[in-house]
Amino acid sequence: MLRSGRFALTSLLALGACQGESVAVDGGPDAPSEDAPSSDTGMDAAERHDGVGASEDAGFDSSVDVSIDAPPLAEPWLVEVTTEWGIDHVRDSVDDYQTLTDRVGGGVCPIDADGIAPIDLVFAMRPTAASHTRLYVASQPGGPGTDVHYADETEARGLGAAGDVFACLAFDADADGDEDLALSGPHTVQLFLREGASFVDASASLGLSLDPSDVYASISAGDVDHDGDVDLHVGGFIHFDTSRYIPGQRCGVIPCVSSLYEFEGIANLLLLRDADGTYREVAATLAPDLARAEMTFVTGILRMTGRGPVDLWVGNDLGGTYRDRVLRWDEASAAYGDVGFELGLATNGRGYGVDTMGWSQGDLDGNGELDFVATSWPGDTTAVYFCGPLPEGGELCEDRGRTVGLERGVGRFRWGVGLGDLDLDGDLDLVEATGHLYSQADLRASGVELQAASLYENLGHGVLFLQTFPEGDALDLRSTQRGLSLVDLDDDGRLDVVMASAHGAPRVLRNVRPTSGHYLRLVLAGQGAGARVEVRWDAGRLVRAHPIGEGFMGNFDPRVHVGLPAEVSHVDVDVSWPSGRTSHEAGVAVDRELTITEP
Repeated sequence: MLRSGRFALTSLLALGACQGESVAVDGGPDAPSEDAPSSDTGMDAAERHDGVGASEDAGFDSSVDVSIDAPPLAEPWLVEVTTEWGIDHVRDSVDDYQTLTDRVGGGVCPIDADGIAPIDLVFAMRPTAASHTRLYVASQPGGPGTDVHYADETEARGLGAAGDVFACLAFDADADGDEDLALSGPHTVQLFLREGASFVDASASLGLSLDPSDVYASISAGDVDHDGDVDLHVGGFIHFDTSRYIPGQRCGVIPCVSSLYEFEGIANLLLLRDADGTYREVAATLAPDLARAEMTFVTGILRMTGRGPVDLWVGNDLGGTYRDRVLRWDEASAAYGDVGFELGLATNGRGYGVDTMGWSQGDLDGNGELDFVATSWPGDTTAVYFCGPLPEGGELCEDRGRTVGLERGVGRFRWGVGLGDLDLDGDLDLVEATGHLYSQADLRASGVELQAASLYENLGHGVLFLQTFPEGDALDLRSTQRGLSLVDLDDDGRLDVVMASAHGAPRVLRNVRPTSGHYLRLVLAGQGAGARVEVRWDAGRLVRAHPIGEGFMGNFDPRVHVGLPAEVSHVDVDVSWPSGRTSHEAGVAVDRELTITEP
């Protein structure tokens, strides 16, 4: 049941979304003023106007003031269990938090490292005297729904030599049923294959010879060349050449070596896996737009609108210079070409490039079409693209982030983002990891380093309500987070939240919200990266997606999680695999895990 004070908001926002009107929501205590940074500011716009202003682009729309009278939730939704469950590291700085590479990491990856439930966790970190990449292997003596115990088995399972990384990806590289691990970061892309109880370094199979100054960001996995195996798309971020700066040199209010504007972008990597287990880098020939020198933060191999072969998603920072791209397979040219503008995904709703930090995919409004969200710099909303077919043919995605409730969190610096049904009512909620890029010393009085994570509850039809929490609640606590993963850690059917820190401790938040709804967890055994899942019952249906590499510099639960309304007891499940094959399961009971094998 909706709480008092939210009915008017729902009606007004839904009306604005349907009519295409601009409906701004009161930004709350941490929202910018009308003179705040705009949608095209880039990651380090603070340097341009002493950390206060930015460019003259979109700006903050306060044309309509929608007041929201809703008290904080009386009961906790997510509770902190980080140290209680044994996650005990603290991410230290490599260079006193002065450089850009030290401020943008890191990622978190749920992974099945031992073939035993529950899910294990990898945190990708740059090595210091106090911290390094960690593999935590989980046990659950009390069974599903009880507390999880994590043990650090990084060294014992062969990941002690992970090196200087801040992004990770868990996926089955060699189709043997075990999850493997890819890592990337400053001048490195690595591959570890799971063999028995340990991971073995297979980085040589990638065949890469990288410039020692090049920095690589997020990784995604999927079948790019339609041959049935799993390929990799690695985001090329920057050429990090600091030789022209003297130690401590500042560019405006921040150190020059932490300013994105001081560096050049680099090309993405597209790695095709061959039958012998080696990889070939083919970006320039198979997807020429990937060979452009841009600042790519996040990547995706997914069916952007849920149909046809997979697309390549390129999420670029500095959106005013580098627009996001959607590369789609073209049979005539036998290559991937950019259709981002045609689909409406190259810019936000105001026509400006998105300074993209993270992404997630799912059917937000329940119309059976997959939608897409991308986070950005403060001063603009997270872009929420509602996608679907056009009557005259073709497809279009429309950003309506400013009309569905996301204005309220516009003052927060958002990184990892996830769409998931956290309250098991049949629609997707939205969670964002937050934290400013700059230190307090850099920002002085012009900003804050620590910010609270954002949790938006879906009120129906894609209208999102930013929940508020009592002081001291897990979601009221301020931190400096980057990566985010939605994963059912304790196997109780509710999605939990894990966030990786750029500086300090990570956060493991257990979902304890009481619900009368149900769930279904699906294991897709096959080449499922980019699969479309449809769950149907007499009175409705839900559509979910399964990309591998989502959020920011990591991945989500390897299983597809579906929340279902209270009245549902049995469902039919259809899986549309990227290969074109389909699977059908009829009369599936809810509140269980089901394995579906690709034909």
